[in-house]
Amino acid sequence: MRFFKTLIETVSPKDHSSSSLESSSESHSFIDLDTLTRYGLSNKEISCFSEFLTVHERYSIHPITKEEHSALNYMSEWLPDVCFLWTDESSNYAGLFFRGPMRGRVMILNHGETFYAPLYIDVTSFISKIKNETIDELEIPRLCPVDHLEPYKADYPLKVQTDKALKANYAAAIELLESLDLITDEELYAQTAFQAWYLMPVQYLDELLSFFETDNMYILQEISYLFAFHQYLPAIPYLKAAVQQSDSYISSHAKRALTYYQTKLHQGIVKYAQYYFSERKFIYAKTTCLSDAT
Repeated sequence: MRFFKTLIETVSPKDHSSSSLESSSESHSFIDLDTLTRYGLSNKEISCFSEFLTVHERYSIHPITKEEHSALNYMSEWLPDVCFLWTDESSNYAGLFFRGPMRGRVMILNHGETFYAPLYIDVTSFISKIKNETIDELEIPRLCPVDHLEPYKADYPLKVQTDKALKANYAAAIELLESLDLITDEELYAQTAFQAWYLMPVQYLDELLSFFETDNMYILQEISYLFAFHQYLPAIPYLKAAVQQSDSYISSHAKRALTYYQTKLHQGIVKYAQYYFSERKFIYAKTTCLSDAT
């Protein structure tokens, strides 16, 4: 896949450190509210952005400057529905989908990795994770990290959601999947598929099993991790088949996904056993106390 070399060359890292920000409020000209209005952001989104603007110097993620925003205009070729609003101290960016099926959700543009899928439900969720220090840099979180105990810090893919959110996310996922028929570029095809998968509710994951039939190695890598993340058992035979493929890249990622399945299953069994025996111990102690009392 292509990496954003142009991003590194075009947008130089800015000094967003607290000392720099405090030394001169005029040293940074942040993206203004008129620009947000032109993008069609809601009053709630603008309010949340504005509120964070007043306290951002406390954190390592900051609102984007006008200069950075202009430099990122070239990304509209790949992400025409995204306006970039935040950056970290490594010149990675976070953007809001301001139109289209992913409207209102937040994605990350990391210059070391190409990934277009939405990761945060909305501006409010994204900002709250910055404030409570769940995230302090704009990285693409791993669905199946090497450290299996590492918590997943983003919102999407969702494991639990309301009926209203489920319907909205499913409709958006289907719209994205249907658009794949019109895409000829291999990388854009894969990125659009990732967007659909991250929105797809758990209840409809069976609709994604057909992607195992592709020979696109990036598709097979990400779909393996998606099913492992959700612990979706019907996908295991497909993963075992992928392990047998001659392509070592596909085989290695399928193996890693299966290992993640097994580890999470073991952790679940241990957790349940601990709960079960602690409950049994409580019930036994309570029964003994009642028996002694009588």
